[in-house]
Amino acid sequence: QPGANTLALTELVEEALEDIRSGLPEGVVVDPAVFRQADFISTAIGNVVEALRDASFLVVIVLFLFLLNFRTTAITLTAIPMSFLITAVMMKLFGISINTMMLGGLAIAIGELVDDAIVDVENVFRRLRENRHSSQPLPALTVVFRASSEIRNSIVFATLIVILVFMPLFFLGGVEGRLFAPLGIAYVVSILASLLVSLTLTPVLCHYLLSHSTLLERKEDGWLVRQLKWGQARMLDVTLEHPGKVILGAAVLVAFSVSLIFSPQMGRAFLPGFNEGSYTINVIADPGTSLPRSDEIGIQVERLLLEVPEVRSTGRRTGRAELDEHAEGVHYSEIDVTLTDGRPKEEIEADIRAKLAQVPNVDVNVGQPISHRIDHLLSGTFAQIAVKIFGEDLTVLRSLAEEVEQVMSTTPGVADLYIEQQVPIPQVRIQVHRTEAARYGLGVGEVTEALETALNGRSITQVLEEQRSFDVFVRLDHFWRDNLEF
Repeated sequence: QPGANTLALTELVEEALEDIRSGLPEGVVVDPAVFRQADFISTAIGNVVEALRDASFLVVIVLFLFLLNFRTTAITLTAIPMSFLITAVMMKLFGISINTMMLGGLAIAIGELVDDAIVDVENVFRRLRENRHSSQPLPALTVVFRASSEIRNSIVFATLIVILVFMPLFFLGGVEGRLFAPLGIAYVVSILASLLVSLTLTPVLCHYLLSHSTLLERKEDGWLVRQLKWGQARMLDVTLEHPGKVILGAAVLVAFSVSLIFSPQMGRAFLPGFNEGSYTINVIADPGTSLPRSDEIGIQVERLLLEVPEVRSTGRRTGRAELDEHAEGVHYSEIDVTLTDGRPKEEIEADIRAKLAQVPNVDVNVGQPISHRIDHLLSGTFAQIAVKIFGEDLTVLRSLAEEVEQVMSTTPGVADLYIEQQVPIPQVRIQVHRTEAARYGLGVGEVTEALETALNGRSITQVLEEQRSFDVFVRLDHFWRDNLEF
């Protein structure tokens, strides 16, 4: 249901299923875990929350190691919750819902939310310490103002440059644009919020918490900073004496980095591989396979799948109705596979493919529910890579498809390769003899309309039952429609 809370709706549906379960005939089992979207959403949210938690801990540890001061660390960390709060308020004002991609944008930005604040705090702390040991100390408020003003332009331009890196996300089209635009919005808004906090709240906190700190009496930096400065000085002493070698080494590293772009190991997929915790497996037999035979194949496939240790349950659909968006014949079966925790995803998929290789004369495609549908939206097929050949002669198209299949089968990494079956469909052509129809006072349009109603059917009216309406559908019985003699 568009606009509904999937998690809450899933709970309500499962409650209704519990009421239905008690009245089911013996042997009928309801398994609500087959392609349960709530599981995918919960897993995604859990991953984002885990990323936010780990990033927060790392930020705290790094800040304290560099600053060795609880007050400066606390001031800097204030930028994180304040930036999140401002981001949430802006989302509310503009009517933007917070989804998993939004949380992902915040998870990416969390390490950068403290960048502006830490630069401001560090500079203020340094200037206050210098002022404490000055022969003519200035008022603390003046020192804080000047220290913040010194780095204001730098942090503003640095933040704008970081935001520009994410701007291309807003110009993506199709599914990628719909998926990544919320992530970019959350990232940009939170970074701008952190800039606002560093320019307003951070200097105020520095004045109140650092102006009278006893740590200002210490003239030297913390241990870690001293070690880093010592290492940097040693490195500069060496590199500045050999500028040519340094430039040559940098050029070699740049050339090596550029060469990696052409490496087969370099990923080229814009969207990362999903791990949805379930699979959608398509089993395609030869067109024209009867429903009973296709059902036998489906049962055999399900039994093989249940032999995989991580497979918890399966649910199968054989064939799709004519008015379905993905209409398919009864030779086609789609199986939803629910998994439990166990081996890595790659090992499970390899095991599934090895099991299904035992089924003869069928093509198999192993995918995942959501990524499967994304692939279908992008290319019109449920494959990650689809090669389309256009032409008028079906025989030539089949020959070319077989040549493409032979070439692609030699490509490393190709799995579930098959040719989509394009077969002639038997048809019955009915031609109206105009003169004979005219003898009965009938026009060609009237005859074809009557034939369409008799063979294909037509909705002629509606029946109302309380608040619901039902179409009244008229057509000939199966016996008459399937018999050419009549």
